[in-house]
Amino acid sequence: DVMPEFPGGNAALQRFLLKNLRFDFDEQEPGTRIEIRCRFVVDGNGNVSAAEIVKSAGKNAYDKEVTRVKEKMPQWKPGIKRNKNVAVYFTLPVIVEVPEQ
Repeated sequence: DVMPEFPGGNAALQRFLLKNLRFDFDEQEPGTRIEIRCRFVVDGNGNVSAAEIVKSAGKNAYDKEVTRVKEKMPQWKPGIKRNKNVAVYFTLPVIVEVPEQ
């Protein structure tokens, strides 16, 4: 059995997130760690769909931003079970630290 994988692996996924996520940290304390978990389906063709925020940062704009960037993702390598491509739930943790001013 093989889990779905972002093209280029986890390091490429982290680079994609860093490049595309845009957060407005106006009212956040510098050094604050923000965690958002987004669960979605990677189908048998590698398409990403059905996203839901399973752990919110408590700020709707942050959750929406993670969902927006998920929509821009390229096709993944699909999960495989018993030599067949299968749809798999994938939970993506997005962890951001508020930069120092």
